[in-house]
Amino acid sequence: PAVEKAVIYGSRAKGNHRPGSDIDLTLFGAGLDLDMLGQIAARLDESPIPYRVDLSLFSQIDHAGLREHIERVGRVFYER
Repeated sequence: PAVEKAVIYGSRAKGNHRPGSDIDLTLFGAGLDLDMLGQIAARLDESPIPYRVDLSLFSQIDHAGLREHIERVGRVFYER
């Protein structure tokens, strides 16, 4: 319930992914912390999704270039 928005970015958002490319996914939400991120990541690892998911919290990303990339090419996957 703490996830307010999930954004896919990287090659899958840009449409230039290759077979086996991972899914870059960043989460937004005021109540999210690294413990919750770990729980979500564990559930994704156990799911039948045939791709690796590279999961992050947008609020924890310090790299300005990555934040800009997410804001520019990211596609909203989920929004509450």
